[in-house]
Amino acid sequence: MPEDFVMNPLSVITKLYHSDPGILNRLEDISNHFRSLLKDDYTKIPLVNEVPLELIPPNSLVRFKAMVQDMFDPEFYFGQYETINKITGQNNIQLGCFTDTIHCHHDNEINYESAKNVTLQRFTFCCIPIPGLNAWLKNKNSQALLFHHCTSSVSKKRPADDNNMEEDKIISDTCKKSKKDIQNDKAELIHDQVDISKNIPQLQGDDQTVFIKMYSDTTCLKLNDTAEFICILSANPEVVTNSSDDFESFTNGHDPSDLEEFAHNVPPSKVPRLHCLFFNKFNCFNQDIIIKKCLYESVFREIISIRGDIIALFTQLLGGDRLIAEYLLLHLISKVYGRCGTLCLGKFSMNITKCPGENFTTRLYSSIQSIVEKSAYFPLTIDSLNNKKFVPKKDYEANRLVYGALQLACNTQVVIDETQMQPGKLNAEGIRNLTAIGNVIQWQRLDYDFEFSQVEMEANLNMLVLSEGKSLLNCDIHIPLKPDGSYSDCVQELSDQQLEKIRLYLTAVQSLEYQLTEEVQKALEDDFVEMRKQDAKSVNADSFYLLLTTARYMSLSYGQTKLSSSLWIKSKELDMGRRNR
Repeated sequence: MPEDFVMNPLSVITKLYHSDPGILNRLEDISNHFRSLLKDDYTKIPLVNEVPLELIPPNSLVRFKAMVQDMFDPEFYFGQYETINKITGQNNIQLGCFTDTIHCHHDNEINYESAKNVTLQRFTFCCIPIPGLNAWLKNKNSQALLFHHCTSSVSKKRPADDNNMEEDKIISDTCKKSKKDIQNDKAELIHDQVDISKNIPQLQGDDQTVFIKMYSDTTCLKLNDTAEFICILSANPEVVTNSSDDFESFTNGHDPSDLEEFAHNVPPSKVPRLHCLFFNKFNCFNQDIIIKKCLYESVFREIISIRGDIIALFTQLLGGDRLIAEYLLLHLISKVYGRCGTLCLGKFSMNITKCPGENFTTRLYSSIQSIVEKSAYFPLTIDSLNNKKFVPKKDYEANRLVYGALQLACNTQVVIDETQMQPGKLNAEGIRNLTAIGNVIQWQRLDYDFEFSQVEMEANLNMLVLSEGKSLLNCDIHIPLKPDGSYSDCVQELSDQQLEKIRLYLTAVQSLEYQLTEEVQKALEDDFVEMRKQDAKSVNADSFYLLLTTARYMSLSYGQTKLSSSLWIKSKELDMGRRNR
């Protein structure tokens, strides 16, 4: 059957190995083989983000859309190993890749001293569902109910499979090479007593943290990258190797180094293990861009109309303030497209002042949340700044990176709500958190706390600050709100089709490649000279760069990759309106 490789990928890998043992040194060939089998059609593979793990047969293919939250030190495992039949004395060579444990029939045992054993290296990535991925995108292609129906017959057969496993002698996690018997239930109980929560990112709902074992292409991924991982699901509770003595020595403080063992070997019931065959990095999360090509193309045919609808929508949300509505659209489609020293090219942070209060800010965020792919909302209060963990911190005892709220995927829309700030005193942690937010806004970087040093990590986040008075944070654009009517939550009135077009529009225009021709650059330079002659006091290099950035996103918002004279004039008028305020 064509689905055999989905349900039994390990048997496919074993056949490849037996036909060519040298493939052990070319594990990327195994990845390419599965790519060719799937032919870019992943719909037959269950998505861990949507399908409960208890419905998925162990050792079958799964998908996981995730962000790399932490990277562990490399571990060593048996790529191949020799077994000896205790009755016949016959030797066999087995493959140990893409699994947590190596299974030995009760008549066999592993020859740990064999010269034919091959030790290889793999990496473990701690991966979490993409932070801030909005519900409309999560629910768009949910396959949970469909998969439940398709696997109902499979789940009935699982007890028999479990009984067969009991006939095997299971050797624990191969990177440990432990020979002692394992008391699985006891190990689970021990781990339940350990406070490992700080070493597992605090997620919402049914979101699942996983450990992904990486065998190839590890240099193609870095911290906070997002990808879809095609993996083999490991469902072996026996990977938990700690005994009660280990737990007692850890809790009694006699051997603090045991914490790393616990943190990296959390029970699979809490943190599943996936063995990665290959992955595809994400450029966008709205799969309608790929699936519904006709709809995507229609966005560009109707781009002026859709843009007008968005401006009208924002204007109503902002109480009739069209100027801020225009800037808000440009802000939403902005992104860092390059770096020159400390300068982040394309950064377009925005501060809306004179916001009327919490009802307005939460309603505005809810509307933004309904149209952008990823977003995060931070109501700033003295308590949240003093107590919330915004910056990731290295836990050296557990050798883990503890998750921080600002550890977000590229192009996440962040809304900072200062309207809830009350008088009070910031402690040292609060000052560090506020400084961290300011650094992301100004420099698009986040300094991870490694206790004895700060490790600078690049960020690419859209930062929108909502405040009543002057913000504590310095943004590229500051505009006071000037409503001329009532605020309207008109997003609720939009049809599904209108929402879909707006969402596609935002993704589509953000993916366009903007360019300035030499001719246009020369014209802009001449215009800058003229502007300086007329107003040398307020027109400088910084203000002109901001105007150029405004013109960039003005062009993209109209679906144009080159700046026209009409849009340059419109950008200058917008800039003048902002400065007049």
